[in-house]
Amino acid sequence: MNTTKHYADKDGNSLGSFVGAKPPQGSIEVPSSPNHGLDIWNGKSWDDAKPTQATVNRKSEAYLASTDWYVLRMAETQKAIPDVVLKARDAARAAHKNIE
Repeated sequence: MNTTKHYADKDGNSLGSFVGAKPPQGSIEVPSSPNHGLDIWNGKSWDDAKPTQATVNRKSEAYLASTDWYVLRMAETQKAIPDVVLKARDAARAAHKNIE
């Protein structure tokens, strides 16, 4: 019977859970899966990792770039941008901080 095994990389990032499959090369078996995808394995347990501002900035920029077409469509055709997109773009801009 195959059992589920959980793995992290050398930096403590979760690599996932595997049943009967070969784990990724260089992975470390850990006793459980993380509670959240950003958690970091500290060698004994999963730590609740907060994303760095640089990570927040990258995600904000990626979201804004992926929804820029709504802005262009509105400029060209006057078709409204959905409220949910407007709110999410506002949140992305608010979360983004200019850092070095």
